[in-house]
Amino acid sequence: MKKILFGLLIFFSLFFAPLVKAEEIKSFDAQININKDETIDVIEKIVYDFGLEKRHGIFRTVTFIKKTKMEKSIY
Repeated sequence: MKKILFGLLIFFSLFFAPLVKAEEIKSFDAQININKDETIDVIEKIVYDFGLEKRHGIFRTVTFIKKTKMEKSIY
């Protein structure tokens, strides 16, 4: 009985697996400009296929380090 259930599970997995479409990034292009005034301009063009997902989104976390001008110290 276990062999039959396992066989059916494998059969249906192989049959239905191609029908499930996952999320996929089709293309990605980024233009990044660092300006003399220390600002950054970023333009991204993303072609994203969300598949059958009803809820989706792309989240960004931009990490930056701010450096301050160090004052000269006299010792």
